[in-house]
Amino acid sequence: MSRSISIRLTLTLLLASAAANAVTWTSIDPPGSNTTQVFSINSAGNLVGSAFISQQNHCFLLSGGVYTIIDAPNSSATICTGINDSGLIAGYYADSLNVTHGFLLNGSTFTTFDPPGSQGTIIGQINNAGQIVGYYSDEFGTHGFVWDNGTFNIIDRPGVAIQALGINNNGDISGYYSLPLSPDAGFVLINGTFRNRKYPGATSTLVFGINDRKQVVGRADNGRTTIGFVVAGGVYQSVRYPGAIATIVYDIDQNANLVGTYTDSSGHGHGFLRTP
Repeated sequence: MSRSISIRLTLTLLLASAAANAVTWTSIDPPGSNTTQVFSINSAGNLVGSAFISQQNHCFLLSGGVYTIIDAPNSSATICTGINDSGLIAGYYADSLNVTHGFLLNGSTFTTFDPPGSQGTIIGQINNAGQIVGYYSDEFGTHGFVWDNGTFNIIDRPGVAIQALGINNNGDISGYYSLPLSPDAGFVLINGTFRNRKYPGATSTLVFGINDRKQVVGRADNGRTTIGFVVAGGVYQSVRYPGAIATIVYDIDQNANLVGTYTDSSGHGHGFLRTP
């Protein structure tokens, strides 16, 4: 009798553990999209990203199961890369000359911005304070920045090109360095100190989003495959969409929900949401 109870208890615990660790994958594709990338998720579960539809990149918002396509005025391409809990959306667009510019979308109002001297601006994510992270190129190189209500705070490190792409509600920043004649390497910037992030065995590590628990996500390449990853508590965990030949993770929320993109066996790109 006691042995039977012990077996049932062990089985119950195993099933409970499996349920607690259950992972759900959802493929994301706006109607008509040939290639989809999901760049950001907020606390309400709203997603933003880009969809290649009719030979052009368009921003999309997925909220309550409904897709909304968003295009900046007079743009040849629009990419949405961040959404905060107030629903403010950050991104960038290309003009008729294919020069990129940053924007903040508040409702239906676009506010565009570029750091002084920028020859092309790329935007990452936005936190709940409305701070937007990104990077730009000028005649001297590539620099990261934080845009804070019209003020630019430049992020530089001697000898490297900085691509800043993630920012959390504490102001911690994540991204990657491009090094001359060397593989790209990820970083987090906390209280003014750069800390490197390199996926074990990878030839190149790109870090994208960061949440308030300082967990970061990105992609790792080894010359043969591309996988997504999460770094939590100093431990690197690989992320692979089931059946995909390549996976990239762009953002992680406070509950460790992940968004990104994967490539299927036919070579087509799709967005995804992974909920733990």
